Amino acid sequence: MTSRVANRRRQRRFSFPRELDAVLEFRHESAGNETLRMPLRDVSGAGLSFSVEQDLPGLDIGDCLDRVTLRLGESSIMGDLLVMHLSPDSNLGSICGGLFYPDSDAGIRALQEFLKQAARVV
Repeated sequence: MTSRVANRRRQRRFSFPRELDAVLEFRHESAGNETLRMPLRDVSGAGLSFSVEQDLPGLDIGDCLDRVTLRLGESSIMGDLLVMHLSPDSNLGSICGGLFYPDSDAGIRALQEFLKQAARVV
């Protein structure tokens, strides 16, 4: 008997126009105590990507951003983000992508609803 494992790269990704105010909020040591808000580029069941709108020196593939908030309008989901991709680096204008881990079962359900909402707006 074989088991099927879904390839995370084949999951449908949903992009957001800027006017929808889809953002990722997090703190990073390079910004001190300031909460950063970066525009969300796309989201899927496996992860997300965002536009780097402020230099994030020291951010690298394999880093974990703790206590991230994913927001789309009034909806928000807390979790952690494991950085899997930086293109080309962690400087202004780059793209950062990673695996998103909601912090609770309620967060997982909220992410499923978030994806349904995203499917309706694209």
